[in-house]
Order: sequence, then C-alpha cells, then structure tokens
Amino acid sequence: MKTIKTLLSAAALATVALAAAPPAQACGGEWFAEPEIDYRVMGVARAEKSLERGDYDAAAGAIVRMIPHIRNYHGVTRDPIINRAMRVLAVATSRKGGEINDKQLLSYAQDGWQGGAASQRNTNLEWSVNALKALEDKDETEDVLLQAQLAEAMTQVAELRDDGKARLESLAKRDLLVSPEAYRRLASLRAAEGNTRGELAALERCRNMTKDKNLCGAVEGHS
Repeated sequence: MKTIKTLLSAAALATVALAAAPPAQACGGEWFAEPEIDYRVMGVARAEKSLERGDYDAAAGAIVRMIPHIRNYHGVTRDPIINRAMRVLAVATSRKGGEINDKQLLSYAQDGWQGGAASQRNTNLEWSVNALKALEDKDETEDVLLQAQLAEAMTQVAELRDDGKARLESLAKRDLLVSPEAYRRLASLRAAEGNTRGELAALERCRNMTKDKNLCGAVEGHS
C-alpha cells in the first residue's frame, strides 16, 4: 500500500512540474511560437466607446498613450487596428479644436497633441483632416458617418471651412447626416452666418438623435 501511495505522489508531482513548465517548450526541448494577445484591440474598443460618450479627451488620450507614434501615419495602413485608432484620434481631436487635455497625455506621448500654441492646434487639425480623408478615399462602403466626420473636421480648418460646411449641407439635404454631433456643428456654422432658422432646424434634428440635452443646446449668443 505504501508503495502505491509513493507512486501516486510521484505521478502527481510530475504532473505539477509539467503544468508549471513554459507552455511554449515541448518536452523534447523544441520551442513553438505562442499566440500573443494584441492589447490594442481592447484599447481601441474602449477609446471608441469614449468617443461615443463624447469624452473626447479620454478617447484621444487612450490612443496616443497606446500608439505614441501614431502621428507618423499619413494614410491608410494594412493594420485595421491602426486605421480604427487613427479615426478615433482624428474625430476626437477635431471636436476638441486640436487641443487634448494634457492630463490624458503622458510625457512620452504628448507630441504636441495638447495644442498649447495656435500653430500646434492647426497642425493637429490638419492631421485629423488628412487622416479622415485617407480613410474616406479607401472606403468602399459609402460610410456616411465617416463622410460627416471628415466634413466636421474640415470646418475646423479655416481654409477648408466652406468646403466642409457644403459637405455637411449636402448630407443633411439628402437626409444622410447621421450623427447629432454633425448637426450640432452644422447649427453652429449656420448661426455664424446669421441663419437662425437653419440653426434651429439643425438643433432640432440633433435633439431627435440623442438623449444628451447638453449636446444640442442653443448655439452661444443665439436663441
């Protein structure tokens, strides 16, 4: 009986030893590649959720901290995660006027995204437009949300504002403006032109698309 118990104990210890061995190493000493978890997938998904909630600083900050070299990408890449990250950062940056709260940016990842100077904010906005334009050029699905996001970003750049507004107006006329943020931006642009009736109409469409009462309030200085 003692012999049997001894054998069982030895077998149990051997099992534990094998279980504790690195899973990439076979018993013959050969090494095999282990699948690696791409944590960017979860990180970008969280940033997209922050963008949907309107927390643009959190969305942009998450992307820049995770991919600090993202400014170096000037077009669509072969990596769909990078493309999604570029879109999140571009939209968030444009809606923040090119200025991300530096509390969301670690020292190694700032790279001018905090937009302290007007010239840096313009650089950030131009990057946003270029990133969204590159994504739209490669889009084969007629993504009207992407089109609206690009138009929004264009209106933040002085020399592209008229073209961006025209794109927003065209989408609205065809009932293809599918985000409350786009209608809010259109309302602001119409208000700047003194088009109060158009402003109120855009704000009404905005309110019908969201439960966020703060998003679709009257444009400052207008009823």
